[in-house]
Amino acid sequence: MTQPTLTLKRDERINKKADFEKIYKEGSSVVSPYFVVIYLKNSLPFTRLAISIKKKFGKAHKRNKLRRIIKEIFRKNKQSIRDHYDILIIPRKGLSDSFDEKEPNYLFVKRQLFLLFESIGKKDEKNINQNN
Repeated sequence: MTQPTLTLKRDERINKKADFEKIYKEGSSVVSPYFVVIYLKNSLPFTRLAISIKKKFGKAHKRNKLRRIIKEIFRKNKQSIRDHYDILIIPRKGLSDSFDEKEPNYLFVKRQLFLLFESIGKKDEKNINQNN
């Protein structure tokens, strides 16, 4: 039995402007006080990730720290995240404020993201079930 790879491959990242625009225009979203997650079904056998952090979030070191934490969460837990989706994660002001109060907490960010990851695709499943 082979061990699943824990790397974040180049193919698993969304870099092209056209891909970002497609996710913004056609994607569905789930929202919490700390994140907005926009997702769109793709035809690939894996899920791809994009992170968009606005300058309003804070200085570059703060944005980069959060970006590294989110990538690490995705990388370590990608086998438990639904396949066949493009996911765009956008941190909200509420998270920025909590970063100002204390050092970013990996487990807090993970918990918040997984609450949103669990609801990815559930809208699609409800629509399919209602149509049948």
